[in-house]
Amino acid sequence: MSAAGVTGSTASPQEAGAGSSPSAALQVPRFAAKELTVKPVSVRVARQVCEVRHYLGSYPGGALLNFGIFVGNLLLGVAVLGVGPTNLHRLFQEAKRQEVICLARLWLDDRLGRNSESRTLGYILRMLRREQSTVKALVAYSDPTAGHTGTIYRAAGFLYLGESTAMPLYQLPDGSIHHSRSLSHRYGTHSRKHFASYGVEVELVEQLPKHTYVALIDPSWRDRLTRSVIPYPKQGDR
Repeated sequence: MSAAGVTGSTASPQEAGAGSSPSAALQVPRFAAKELTVKPVSVRVARQVCEVRHYLGSYPGGALLNFGIFVGNLLLGVAVLGVGPTNLHRLFQEAKRQEVICLARLWLDDRLGRNSESRTLGYILRMLRREQSTVKALVAYSDPTAGHTGTIYRAAGFLYLGESTAMPLYQLPDGSIHHSRSLSHRYGTHSRKHFASYGVEVELVEQLPKHTYVALIDPSWRDRLTRSVIPYPKQGDR
């Protein structure tokens, strides 16, 4: 199955069951990681959870694949894979844009037990390897400003490529914060001058570099990396 085929098989909010409402997750007891399953969900379901539960408070622009993390019929998390930064594919020699994608959002309810994140990523990687042939690598970024160094990616076997180039975020007057791609996807541009011409002041929010991890869907692509694989950062490293 192609990546587009996986997208086409998403479930509707009704098919997701009572757990498709993020608030339902607050009413369940803690579950062990081994109890969870991962399957496609609709854009509507993924967007709702990202906007309500993810620390960025937004659904990413350029989203391609949406997965729900379930225990039975209860939706207890989402993972969204998307196109990521414009030059993401340049992490690999002669790669096409559609061959390298990004883990744009990952949120799991706290009531899911330890190792649930890495187990979720394992499910997704196996699904990509089994059901499509287009995507060759999945890139993930770990944000040190949110206290993350990438522990879940190490546990899932991702390779570490060091820190990314720091890119600013854009804050709208309502306080919402967006990546340049998300802003362009929603409004057709991320030009501050354009927004100012309509009386909308957009502020730049400086970011620290993020830790960069990659999982190879096609193992042979390791030889095509344009950056060296280096040891994982230590806890407490920026």
